[in-house]
Amino acid sequence: MSRTIVGLNDPKAVKKYSAFLAVDTAVKSYWDSTMTGVGENAHTPVQMLTDLSKQRGESITFDLVMQLRQMYTEGDDTMAGNEEEVRFYSDSLLVNQMRHGMNSGGKMSQQRTIHDLRKTGRQRVSDYIARVKDELHFVYASGLRGANSDYILPSNFTSFAGNALSAVNYLTDPEHIMFGGGATINPTTITTAHTFDVDLLNRIYARANTVGGGVQSIPSLEPCKINGEDHHVVLMHTYQDYALRNQTGVGGWADVQKTLVMKMGTDSPLYNGSQGVWNGLILKKHRKVIRMSSYGTNTINAARALVLGRQALVCAYAGEGSDSKYQFWEDTEDRGNIYVAGFESIFGVKKTQFTIDGVARDFGVIAVDTAVPASI
Repeated sequence: MSRTIVGLNDPKAVKKYSAFLAVDTAVKSYWDSTMTGVGENAHTPVQMLTDLSKQRGESITFDLVMQLRQMYTEGDDTMAGNEEEVRFYSDSLLVNQMRHGMNSGGKMSQQRTIHDLRKTGRQRVSDYIARVKDELHFVYASGLRGANSDYILPSNFTSFAGNALSAVNYLTDPEHIMFGGGATINPTTITTAHTFDVDLLNRIYARANTVGGGVQSIPSLEPCKINGEDHHVVLMHTYQDYALRNQTGVGGWADVQKTLVMKMGTDSPLYNGSQGVWNGLILKKHRKVIRMSSYGTNTINAARALVLGRQALVCAYAGEGSDSKYQFWEDTEDRGNIYVAGFESIFGVKKTQFTIDGVARDFGVIAVDTAVPASI
């Protein structure tokens, strides 16, 4: 039986491997696989929008989820003129092109067919996309690059596609930042003793469920819904999780475990990789949560956990005529001696914010800063 040879840059191969990249990346990316839902009705921390009519450098505008809050009309009382005016907070997201590639080295080092090189290229490129995308989500959700040494993003990273990082300000937006050690702690007073503990977990539960709403202009931290149940995600650095789990005595981790509910990822991707659910908080950890050195007045090592509600971040893909989020490409260099493959994608990601009286405030995320050791 004759074998079909698919040539370099064959349109069918490019389309096939572009689709593979989208599938592979969605599985490998932590944020894509566990935190992201598609469309404006997604009840997830990350809302993915797709507007194939947009081009690089353009912006996509979206509305933030707001609840009606006015008193109802009872009985035959007149409702005309008392209807509640829907309040809209909107935000916008810029998209731009990202590209990267890899080469196979010289022909003498290849000793592989185009088919093998395509498979290798697909694996390496999808690994790269997933890693960079996850870093962008951590950085934007936290509002700062931090001191993580294992990032591809440079230490002086400030934006992608023109979406500037925006760190929460504890003076102008105190509702959306918390600290280890008690309600009175802030960057000027935090010390190495102020680690992640059960008391902080209790305060997170109270804050996530009471912030905003009512007659306040500050929106509530809208929960993620899973099978009709309300949840917020607490995403800790591995060192913060370590401190929490090693708290002993009355009111320590052992007491939390008594009421910790284990959930299956088959019910929702949000449960994947979690330590369980406590009082509606899905407890998760990840080593790429933002770390900070020389933090605060006392220049301590710290980490920024994230309490995530619905629509904490928005990511968007644009098309410029494409029907795929990622475009796989391949080529040769050095007169055919070197095989080159890579990707390009037009997208953007940012933390959602709203503005009151000219002050930008976070919408769906609460930052939680605690002391952590430099290493364990």
